[in-house]
Amino acid sequence: MLYAGLRRGEVLALNYDDITSSGIVVNKTLSAFGRITTPKTYSSHRIVPVFSSLKPFLPADYQNQSGRICEREFSIIQTEFKRLLKLAQINGGYTIHSLRHTFATRLINSGVNVRLVSSWLGHSDITTTMRVYYHVFRDYELSIIRKLED
Repeated sequence: MLYAGLRRGEVLALNYDDITSSGIVVNKTLSAFGRITTPKTYSSHRIVPVFSSLKPFLPADYQNQSGRICEREFSIIQTEFKRLLKLAQINGGYTIHSLRHTFATRLINSGVNVRLVSSWLGHSDITTTMRVYYHVFRDYELSIIRKLED
């Protein structure tokens, strides 16, 4: 979620063959009832790039693998995420979904066009991306202040 901005159900439904040379093909989601269904909206059908930061988390031979990438229950993943936050002494009520917000914010703060970020998130309207998913990080704000002062 941090390196691709996918929704929880999209990650849980992801198969190895969904990762192609074009990127991550998002064409299904795992519903709350444990069924594979179509994504949330028409614009949720998309291809997200496989950024180099994601590759170390994929098996070296992922192109030759089959089946679902994430076979764990989401509750286990969420519990492990909370444990890691506590270990890192990070407070603030973060959830695994916060990683999707961080993905969007980092891209926008890096100068990536908001329409492109919105597309990668599966939003049909960039206002959703800007209103809900974009957060200004303090270090980014300080870097802008320094640029303006120069």
